[in-house]
Amino acid sequence: HGKGEAGMDLLMRLAAMSLLGYLFAYGESVTQLGLLVMLWMVARQRQKQALYLLVFFAVALSPAALAAFDYSTQPSLAILAWAVPVAINVITLSWALGMVRYAALCSVLVLTVLSLTPLSSIAVISIWPLAGLLFPGTGWFGIALITILVFFLMVRSATVQTALNATAMTLIVMLALSTNAHAAITQATSSDHIIGIDTYRGMPDDTTQLMFANAWRYEELEEADKSSGTTVIFPESIFGEWSEQSHTILFSSSRTIIGGAREWLDNRRYINVLVNATDGQVIYRQRSAVPAVFSGATQAVSAKPIEGSAIVALICVELANTGLVAHTYAAAHDQVIWVANLGWSQHSTLHNRLVSETVLWSRLFNVNTVMAVNHAEAIDA
Repeated sequence: HGKGEAGMDLLMRLAAMSLLGYLFAYGESVTQLGLLVMLWMVARQRQKQALYLLVFFAVALSPAALAAFDYSTQPSLAILAWAVPVAINVITLSWALGMVRYAALCSVLVLTVLSLTPLSSIAVISIWPLAGLLFPGTGWFGIALITILVFFLMVRSATVQTALNATAMTLIVMLALSTNAHAAITQATSSDHIIGIDTYRGMPDDTTQLMFANAWRYEELEEADKSSGTTVIFPESIFGEWSEQSHTILFSSSRTIIGGAREWLDNRRYINVLVNATDGQVIYRQRSAVPAVFSGATQAVSAKPIEGSAIVALICVELANTGLVAHTYAAAHDQVIWVANLGWSQHSTLHNRLVSETVLWSRLFNVNTVMAVNHAEAIDA
């Protein structure tokens, strides 16, 4: 009878971990707070902590496998893109929780390190964006508050009553701070002079890019001139390889047109960039690219920032680099431009997830995000 109850209790806890992981991966932004609930629950288990962590992260990181398969069409790479971050999170947090007296401190240190460059791009999951839900408009101070909250949620006391009292007091204080943050914040007004325009072109190859280049440039020119904004943003890689012909067509616009292109270093390596079509100048180079293992025949590489550039931008996968994103939003005064090329993705999961992340960062630093995304081909788009 005792073994039966223990088995049922284990199944219920594993089901709870699965549900929290699913809500984190596929739910609305607010359901990402399930990460904090998971940490609180696992910190209070004396046994099988690694198993609970494994179940949560296996489900929470399943979108990484879907995205990697869409991008590479290789099951082995999809498994790798899922297994590596799962292993990193489970192993490091299991070690931290095994420190007993110092479990809370070690866990916070691990979670902080995993949110810093370059590990944030590998671990994928971070507690930092959650500060945008609880402490909007507080920026770096909000990140400090979410870190303190996690520490106290994970502190294990000698008695259950002491632990409950400590948790209750922590939540009360954090609720007061969160309420004040929500009350004090004045939501940044939407920028009406910079407009992002989505496209639905899938992933055209080099031949298709060349064949339709002029037609697409005239289409972009028409869309830009119909826009109410003074500056129009088009997605990552939309221009292909920037050419003088593209400049000639788009230069005639009454708007400033900015869009993504590829700056080739040689016949295999390139840098994703943003180009100002008015003067043909590169105004942003991607600072954190897709890992080489997923690049296939051609490889996107990272570049150094352009000194003196007035644009504050991120390109697609850079959202996974938590430290880079935090510094980018902290440096922005009006808005952050985020462009992406998801023409290779047949599922809405990745797009929804990335947009959700930009919303959290926007709330945390009270800075608007102007988005432009290229999607898979759609007949009715």
